[in-house]
Amino acid sequence: MTIKDELLLSLMGHATASRSPALADQISLCWLKIVRKFSPLIGANSVRLIFERSLENNLAIFDWLPALVLPSQPDTAVERLRTSMTGRPSSDILAAHRAILITFIDLMTTLIGARLTIQFLQAAFPVDGAGSNTEENPG
Repeated sequence: MTIKDELLLSLMGHATASRSPALADQISLCWLKIVRKFSPLIGANSVRLIFERSLENNLAIFDWLPALVLPSQPDTAVERLRTSMTGRPSSDILAAHRAILITFIDLMTTLIGARLTIQFLQAAFPVDGAGSNTEENPG
């Protein structure tokens, strides 16, 4: 298993812990953490554009994903995603979340490299019991 696959599995684990209507809220919180973690590194507008591109790239498969109106704020884009997930079956929500994550990771890797992308995602979602220095030594 590649480190990207392990990271994806870990990120999906944060969302799959909750089922039912709380799943859309949990995934929204996940995206807000990601957006806020990367914003100081590449800027809020760049993160918003990458997130929106990740959504747009998956619209053909998940036609219920929101079509975002530019310009928007990252929190607005995440809120529109949460609204579009509400009422959908958990399996649909998780499949879309996984696809959006894969696209986002690929785009960020192209922009800043795999190592930095992985470090920032791991810092956004530290492993339980990893200690307070997770961001300094992400593995």
